[in-house]
Amino acid sequence: RRQHIEEWTAIFGNRRRSSIRPHEIRAQRDRWLTEPRTDAQGRRRPPYAPGSVNKRLRALSNLWRVLDGRHAPNPVREVPEADEIESEPRALPYPVIKALLEAMPDITRTQKGCTRTAGSRTRARLAVMAWTGLAQVQVARLRPEDIDWNQPSIWVRGRRKGAAGSERRGHRKPITAQAVAALRQFNALNCWGPFSAAAMRRSLRRACRKVEDQFRREGITINLNRVRPYDFRHSYATALLAATGDLQTTQRLMLHQSASTTERYARAAVDPMLVAALEQFTKHVTKS
Repeated sequence: RRQHIEEWTAIFGNRRRSSIRPHEIRAQRDRWLTEPRTDAQGRRRPPYAPGSVNKRLRALSNLWRVLDGRHAPNPVREVPEADEIESEPRALPYPVIKALLEAMPDITRTQKGCTRTAGSRTRARLAVMAWTGLAQVQVARLRPEDIDWNQPSIWVRGRRKGAAGSERRGHRKPITAQAVAALRQFNALNCWGPFSAAAMRRSLRRACRKVEDQFRREGITINLNRVRPYDFRHSYATALLAATGDLQTTQRLMLHQSASTTERYARAAVDPMLVAALEQFTKHVTKS
């Protein structure tokens, strides 16, 4: 949100807020939606997606609300948000996740004079995300004392989320044998604490290119161009819901506050009950 406010500041400069009119905000919205842009490295990029533009509108609207109050005049409220095309969660099949993790080199940074440990910290963190469903910020907040190795589970600290930045409650979450193995490697490589999300994205991007090449040599075309670290969390949720067919259980294991968030995964997962129903349907029409 701070970045978005800085972008608006660059657009309107030192003008008084009272001089900014809705039609000016609407015009900027339309420019973001239609005009190519240049990134920080000077590369040409396509126009912003509707969702990205709407985040910038909400950031500006929130600035007015914080400074003037909820019921004060707010020119952003008069600007309709861009229409967003709903997309399903970008879940990856677990064989693809395994291939991506294996494509990452065994490189771990160490302090000068220390022995280098075999293994990739980025790979270890992504494996934890894939097998626990944790988000990057939750992985960064993990502590050794959060893991119960005897009765496999982890303590997941609450996240600050939403306009008010309220702290969500922490929860103890059971984990699978695969998650335990991922966490043991995570611990062995001393992956505790904050890490660079940008470095993780770069490592994953390189792994995606390697996996695409591997599949291409086998005559299979696969597009991993839009894969991002958060997709590992999406993959966990979608696979969990596909396996159980239980929306409430998936919501609890994902630590979602709202069932509507979990329902997004429901639309991406194949409901086992529907599969069973179609199997019965096939048997019935075959007999006829």
